[in-house]
Amino acid sequence: MPTITFHANLEELSSDVWRYAVFVPFDIASQFIVGNDKRVICSILGIDPFKCGLLGNGNGDYMVVPNKKRKVFSISLSL
Repeated sequence: MPTITFHANLEELSSDVWRYAVFVPFDIASQFIVGNDKRVICSILGIDPFKCGLLGNGNGDYMVVPNKKRKVFSISLSL
């Protein structure tokens, strides 16, 4: 299972749906997208892996929307 680690900030959104997101650049996200399947396993700081989906952000990049209790300093994506 391929793993890519990159550093990103947990950003607060001005949305009624989601409060926080981690933005994933297209060049990283595209390595995990197979057809319509955008499901990945994320790990924050190398611990606590959780299943999530890459969501399009409307600008050609993607985002991961973690639970608001998680604090993100680095994130690893795996299939």
